[in-house]
Amino acid sequence: MVLAQPHVGTRDHHRDRDRHVPQLRREAEILIGVMRATIFTTRRLPMKYAVLAVAALIAAPAVAHPDHDEEAHNQAPADVARQHVVRMVTQSKLAPSWSKAKVQGTTERTTNGARQTVVTFTNPSEPAARRTLHVVMGVDGKVVSAEPSAR
Repeated sequence: MVLAQPHVGTRDHHRDRDRHVPQLRREAEILIGVMRATIFTTRRLPMKYAVLAVAALIAAPAVAHPDHDEEAHNQAPADVARQHVVRMVTQSKLAPSWSKAKVQGTTERTTNGARQTVVTFTNPSEPAARRTLHVVMGVDGKVVSAEPSAR
């Protein structure tokens, strides 16, 4: 039985906007509440403190949210490829036995001027024609292709 693992480190641009809408909405609600409280207390504080407080509140969400590109680059290519294999298993694109496949190796190559990393998995429980899986990733950590083969 394969359990779904959380989607960590890879970039799905078509999902980024939807995934962060609730978080941005919560941050906006908090910001509005704090701004209202700040405006209420500005009656008692000098104006320069009120301006500094509002400026700090406006800049806080931009500083608090990490950049997702750094997350993808911090992971080893074998880990990103493993997550992709597990995702393919949960989507029924690969047999469940692939979730236990071993990493055979990682190589670098250049194709059409683009540097790529190839992570090779082997699965002895598959037939000889589909025993090896090559996961090809670009420099940005995105998976370009993942095809089982006999090589």
